[in-house]
Amino acid sequence: MPKSILITIQSKLTNFSSTEVRIAQFILDNPTEIPHLNTAELAEKTGTSPSSVVRFARKIGLKGYTELQMELTRVESIDERLYDEINPKDNTTTLKQKLALRINHSITTTSESLSNKALDQVVTAIESASHVIVYGLGASGLVAQDFVQKFGRVGKATHFITDTHQVAVEIENQLPKPLFFVISHSGETKEAITLAKIARDRGLKVVTLTSNATSQLYALGDYQVLTTGNLNEKALRAASTTSLICQLYAVDLLYYRYVQKKYSFNAKKIQESYRVVQENF
Repeated sequence: MPKSILITIQSKLTNFSSTEVRIAQFILDNPTEIPHLNTAELAEKTGTSPSSVVRFARKIGLKGYTELQMELTRVESIDERLYDEINPKDNTTTLKQKLALRINHSITTTSESLSNKALDQVVTAIESASHVIVYGLGASGLVAQDFVQKFGRVGKATHFITDTHQVAVEIENQLPKPLFFVISHSGETKEAITLAKIARDRGLKVVTLTSNATSQLYALGDYQVLTTGNLNEKALRAASTTSLICQLYAVDLLYYRYVQKKYSFNAKKIQESYRVVQENF
């Protein structure tokens, strides 16, 4: 568990029950007080119960309340303002520190949560596919472009199409059937869900890259790559930046694993790609 435990709590606020929100908000407002309170004392201050406090600690990925206290003792040496959301009063130094903290936290939690088995399954699916259609809208489209750029360097046939209707046509008519790789941070983007359903109906294998394991898109995947990220967009946050970086990190992992499995062959392809660019441009 990264020492930025407060960001973990903060990022899950919208997924908590009303009881859990009371506990979470008290911890966020009084992080250095928690190590000195037992479960009964924290329960009294939050109007909850000791059992609710223990369940809360487990819900955020800890073994129990004692581990939560231990994690929060590490917070004392860090300026607590760094855990606040970005606001107009921040100077440039504070902005740099906040963003660096959030990015490091997001990468760490994503790395810990990504299943090695799931990654290998996706790499195998990419290897066995005749070609890959990649789709993402908005910032996820940038990740789709990165996917195509990387895998294209090792000779994998990949296509990123921005026109949603054209993607549907490609899914319908391409033979042999491609692998459909769809990217959406929220997992609730209408276009992504619709295209994934079309792909499933046409017998294509679908890979979903999202940070929301309860989303419609996640459920549609034959293979799922799950990143972490803040899904609460009600306030101005660094979420759009950190979610993008987590998605790019996941694509990098897939690419490196793909290259590694046939290293000599792929290394040669990369060298050839580099040579043709250098010689002609």
